[in-house]
Amino acid sequence: MATATTIPVAVFGKDPKIARSVCEKLLPDFDAVHVCLDLPTALAELPALFSIPTTTTTTSLLAPAACPLGSNAARARPVVPQAVFFGGKFSDAEYRAIVDAVSSAAATAAVDSTKQQQQQQNERQHRGSGSGSGGSGDCGGAGARRVHFVKVQKLDVLAAGGFGPNAEVIAKVFRKKMAAALEKEEGGAAAAASRKQRM
Repeated sequence: MATATTIPVAVFGKDPKIARSVCEKLLPDFDAVHVCLDLPTALAELPALFSIPTTTTTTSLLAPAACPLGSNAARARPVVPQAVFFGGKFSDAEYRAIVDAVSSAAATAAVDSTKQQQQQQNERQHRGSGSGSGGSGDCGGAGARRVHFVKVQKLDVLAAGGFGPNAEVIAKVFRKKMAAALEKEEGGAAAAASRKQRM
């Protein structure tokens, strides 16, 4: 069961048995909300999932997933992942195709969310909210969506002491790589805040 601090992720792997086992091993830190088992499905479903605006209140936005392994299959309103985890047996071209498609969809969703927030803020101001300020005016921040792309390949598993498709080791490597990505992101955010204070 996922907790309040669980990070939602999408998983792209080509072996259903290993994908299921990895999803289980990722809990409780990561909730595999969506799983894709082939490139055509990933290119159809992942951009659609990441294109959901962060401000939407619609409960049913996507066609049912081809693979029922993700926890979104049991939800009325899908959870948008914060990362895409790539398992083995994929090519660099497949990785790049998914990264490009998801990045484009996430960027579009961020723009759409910002426009929705600005429109809602303008409507509140025209109705007269009583405060006169209309809010903080920071519409862009809430709509931004950062997506991490984390891949684990055979050499990563071997380096971590695993032999063959070992779900335990794959999940361990995912955790390590995701922690490094989040740490790097936090370090970058702290540096940006420090630069802003000095200005």
